[in-house]
Amino acid sequence: MLIRHLIAVCFFSVAALPLFGLTGGKKQTVVPFSPGDAIVGDTPSSAYLQSAAYNVRDWDFFVTADYICWRWNQAISPLSKIATRDVISTSLFTSKNVTISDFNPHYTSGFQVGLGGSLPMIDNWQVFAEYTWYKNSIDQEVSETRGNYFKEDQSGSQFSPFLQSGLLNRNAKMDFSELDVFLQRAFYLGKRLTALLGLGISNLWITQTVNSNYDVDLFLYGTVGSFADVGESKSKQTSWGIGPKIAFDSEWLLGYGLKLIGNLSTSALYTKYVWRKHTSDLISGSVDADLTSQFTRSNGYYNFVPVTETAFGFGWGSYLCNRGFHFDVSVLYDINVYWAYTNLNLNYPQNMMLHGLNIQTSFDF
Repeated sequence: MLIRHLIAVCFFSVAALPLFGLTGGKKQTVVPFSPGDAIVGDTPSSAYLQSAAYNVRDWDFFVTADYICWRWNQAISPLSKIATRDVISTSLFTSKNVTISDFNPHYTSGFQVGLGGSLPMIDNWQVFAEYTWYKNSIDQEVSETRGNYFKEDQSGSQFSPFLQSGLLNRNAKMDFSELDVFLQRAFYLGKRLTALLGLGISNLWITQTVNSNYDVDLFLYGTVGSFADVGESKSKQTSWGIGPKIAFDSEWLLGYGLKLIGNLSTSALYTKYVWRKHTSDLISGSVDADLTSQFTRSNGYYNFVPVTETAFGFGWGSYLCNRGFHFDVSVLYDINVYWAYTNLNLNYPQNMMLHGLNIQTSFDF
């Protein structure tokens, strides 16, 4: 009986040697993890993407401040098309010599600010919130005498089929605000390549207005008489969207703190629209009496708006004060597309694009 017990003890002792690392230098066989398994103990690093977050303290906080200089691109119909008299077709109102006064805003400034903090007890994930503020506007004015004509008046007048001469002006304006809240993690994909994966919620508020005023003479080509039209047109679209957002940022580390940057994010926003247009005209010079015409229309609807945001550029970063702080600066070019976002001043959805310079700064403490 004693011999039987000794044999059993020796057998189980030898079987348990790999658990204590006493295999006599033989190579261990590691059972691979299945997707979703938790990583515990001294798991080999090859089964784990090492955190690439800046490590200045056990609880790391960081702030970001960005200067943006974006341009607003959007399909808004031209203010007017101006045609010379001698090339106008009396039947088709067409011309081979047309000057277009098109929608062409300039680059304008805005800012982004963010606040985040690390969660070292949850695998170095971070919570990050960022707010974006941006405005843009453009004023246009065209004036033509009776020698030339407005072939197509797109200021908002209900009498655009008539040839016109006089004064047109238009103001287009956009107010843009965005708030993103992310749960994100930075990790190494290689010795010189890091990435950041973020999952969160995006909130977008946009208000756009197009206001036009006109003081023109209306007439048909080849006729003597004309009518005077003084009026205005106002269009306004407000929207609020909310939806999930996923972001993937990458950095190729060049050494000495320098890096190349490429970022991509996408979101799908359930958006509420409120749209309103008002047009009024005072027509004088008619046979009977002056004619006043007013037109008002409003509409509210919902839609899903896909958004794609990309950025590429370069940056530099370094630890400070014996690794007590970290400072980072980068210069990027942003290209943000809001697909089928607006039908302002048109009868069908059009894309909106914001693109331009983004100078980013980040400070970890």
